[in-house]
Amino acid sequence: MDNHNQGSFRSLPDCSCANKKALKYRPYYYEDQLLGVCCTNCSQALLEERFLFHPDEDNTRPSVTVNDVVLKKQLKIVTESNTTKIENCKSLSNILKVGDHITWQRRFGHWHHAIVLGEPSN
Repeated sequence: MDNHNQGSFRSLPDCSCANKKALKYRPYYYEDQLLGVCCTNCSQALLEERFLFHPDEDNTRPSVTVNDVVLKKQLKIVTESNTTKIENCKSLSNILKVGDHITWQRRFGHWHHAIVLGEPSN
């Protein structure tokens, strides 16, 4: 578990909803590396390029630098055609690949989101 503080951004991205409060951004960290941020007002995600669901092939996507990390706007993801429900979690290596976005629901209706970084270490 990381002990990163949501208010620890040295710079804030300009969000289309005009959010200017550091506590209204949820950071995505892996160890000490910032992977992206999500505006909790409007749910707009800004991610490091390698985690974008739709690659920025023509390099025209809006980007910002947050704490020395370049983050790009995540386009809306159409999930109806790309959704796979995984029933058995014992063998995920043949289903998931680096960069995949995964979600799961916990009690009380809370949804969680993660980005696949690689195979787990034993």
